Amino acid sequence: MYGKCGLPARAQEVFGLILDPNIVSWTALILAFAENGHGEKALVLLEQMQRKGISPNVVTLVCCLKACCSIGAMGKGQVIHSEIERLGLMGKDVPIGNSLITMYSKCGCLTAAREVFERLAVRNVVSWTTLITGYAESGHDEEALACFKKMQMEGVPLDSVMLVCGLRVCSNVKTLDTGQHVHAEIERQGLLEKDLVLGNMLIDFYVKLGLLSRAQEVFDKLSVRNVYTWAIIIAGYAEYEHSGKALDYFVEMQHSGVMPDAVTYVCCMKACGLLGATETGRVIHAEIERLGLCQRNIIVGNSLVDMYVKWGLLREARQAFDRLQVRNVISWNALITGYAEHEYGEEVLKCLEKMFLDGIFPNIVSLVCGLKACASIGAIAKGIELHGEIMRIGYLDQDDLIGNSLVDMYAKCGLLMAAQEVFDLLPTRDVVSWNSLITGYVHFGEGKSVFNIFYNMLGENIQPDMVTFIVVLNACSRAGLFSEGKMLFEAMSEEYGITSTPEHHAGIVDLFCRTGHIEKALTIIKKLPCIPNVVIWRTVLGACRNLGNKEFGREALKHVLQLDQRDSSSYVLLSQTFAEAASVETGALTIAGSLL
Repeated sequence: MYGKCGLPARAQEVFGLILDPNIVSWTALILAFAENGHGEKALVLLEQMQRKGISPNVVTLVCCLKACCSIGAMGKGQVIHSEIERLGLMGKDVPIGNSLITMYSKCGCLTAAREVFERLAVRNVVSWTTLITGYAESGHDEEALACFKKMQMEGVPLDSVMLVCGLRVCSNVKTLDTGQHVHAEIERQGLLEKDLVLGNMLIDFYVKLGLLSRAQEVFDKLSVRNVYTWAIIIAGYAEYEHSGKALDYFVEMQHSGVMPDAVTYVCCMKACGLLGATETGRVIHAEIERLGLCQRNIIVGNSLVDMYVKWGLLREARQAFDRLQVRNVISWNALITGYAEHEYGEEVLKCLEKMFLDGIFPNIVSLVCGLKACASIGAIAKGIELHGEIMRIGYLDQDDLIGNSLVDMYAKCGLLMAAQEVFDLLPTRDVVSWNSLITGYVHFGEGKSVFNIFYNMLGENIQPDMVTFIVVLNACSRAGLFSEGKMLFEAMSEEYGITSTPEHHAGIVDLFCRTGHIEKALTIIKKLPCIPNVVIWRTVLGACRNLGNKEFGREALKHVLQLDQRDSSSYVLLSQTFAEAASVETGALTIAGSLL
């Protein structure tokens, strides 16, 4: 009685009053400690019992294996296993076998668990569930799925526990066919309306596979829904960026009288952030403040900071951050990412400094944002410091993003040799790595090096992307390499299958204009698949000024003003083309009048 009431110490006091305790008394006491989280004490009692000359029975051994599970005492569990073998109980008693499988699974020795399972003369649904759960909880999802399929082939009847286990495995492996078979079995047994845990697991299964319409169908069939039911469906819509739908369900949940939990609030804040739903987000903020969730739950607090960051409201994000009683690296990253995205480089670096002082070490996200900030404000000394931290932690060999960010930082700060050195140390180089290096050389006028790097990139079988061609066309334009630029522009679509963008169009037009081929530039403009933007026409206008081309200049100005009627600077630009014939003011007025 005392054991079942969670009072093992009182149970031991009563046990001490027994003059001649037998196996039943000892087992009851061992069970009292084993079931109340005192595994070590239970095993000590087993040894005391054996010293008294009393041999354990099946129930005692099962209790002691449970104690081994609770404290991870696999060595003691193996001793008990040997005792089971000595007593000849291994193939005769299913609970003993199942307890051994559980013990080995919980202790992470799945090979031994499988060996015990294979030796069982009789296997019931508990035997299968125990083994499959052991595989699933240890991350061996494929083995868990194989066992589940084998169990089905052997015709083992599936109960609710096994169906939940099967759905969990199918979710982890993302296997639709087997999951649908489990769904069909749930429907066949009429369990969907009887077992809410199964219903929730089934919704979660379809959500994890991205099948939101199927998840919705199951949700609609449930006659009873708890907070987890609502949280799963809301999380699913939020995860796949159906933010409006997620918030609709949030409102419906509250109308149904179910109070949201922390998970639900986190999902809804994510949806508000993506959707820009500031009014709903502020209502949620007020509610979680009223409940004190920001102070008690760091995930809720982090999500609040992230929501304001996504809205671009960095002052409010900082206020929410400052109110967090506990901060982890995710808290700092939410704020740092916001500052980095809005190009507040100095704030990023201040946050990193404070983060270090608080004893929180940055992760890859923090450091990438820091390097981006250094590049944007030219803080090379801080960039070198972050580089040292990256090398100390060993991130350069672990993550391509870190290496690429380092190359980009040095390149944008003009330290091309340092950028090249980091580039050469990268364990793997993708197109982003090459683009970062090429961009640096273009920016600082190293045209010859740009083409050497570009052709080295092709030599390493790295396919250029649209960014590569934007950068290389820019290099051709700056260096006046008309033929090379024209050839690359044509190769972009013909050889590499890259569809040109307005940035590419601007690049090739700029190349033609800089090299004096204004008429050819206009021919290209007329053939563009989209309407030329104002940047392209300003490029032509600038070239006309430099070359004194009045005819094409007038046409370019006409298009500029059609796209941007407030662009007075373009009047001035073209008027300079006519400076030989008239004053700047007169030329501008004449041109303006001719366009009316």
